[in-house]
Amino acid sequence: MVQMSLSAVIPSKSSLEKIIEAYAAQNQVEKAIDIMRSMQSNSLLDDKPVITLIQVCGGRGDFEQAKELVDRIQNIQPQLRLSVSIYNSLLQVCFQVGRYEEALQIFGQLRNKLMTPTRTTYEIMIKGLAESD
Repeated sequence: MVQMSLSAVIPSKSSLEKIIEAYAAQNQVEKAIDIMRSMQSNSLLDDKPVITLIQVCGGRGDFEQAKELVDRIQNIQPQLRLSVSIYNSLLQVCFQVGRYEEALQIFGQLRNKLMTPTRTTYEIMIKGLAESD
C-alpha cells in the first residue's frame, strides 16, 4: 500500500477491498481499518469491506470484535448510516456464537433507527431464534 502511494498509483476500490480481505484473514484488523479510513476519505467506503470484517470476526466466533468494529466504523464516519446489510451480518454473528439477547437488541436498534428490516433480516432472526432452543 505504501509503495503504491509513493509511486502515485491510486489503487482501485476493488484492490483496496482485496487488501482489507487479506488483512482480515491475517487477523490484522487495525490495518484493515486503516485502509477503510483511506477509502472513506476518498468517498469509496461502502458496506462490502465492513461486512467482510464482520464475517471474519464471526468465523472466529468473536462477537465482541465484530460489535466493536461496527462501533469503530461509526466513529470513523459518524454520518454513515449503517445499512440493513451490515446489521444482518452482525445478527448472523450473534446467532453463530449464541448471543441471542444481543441479537434482539441489535434488531431493536435497527428498528429504532427507523430502518426497514428486509426479508433476509427476518429470515436470520427466525432461523436464529428457532435454533436457540
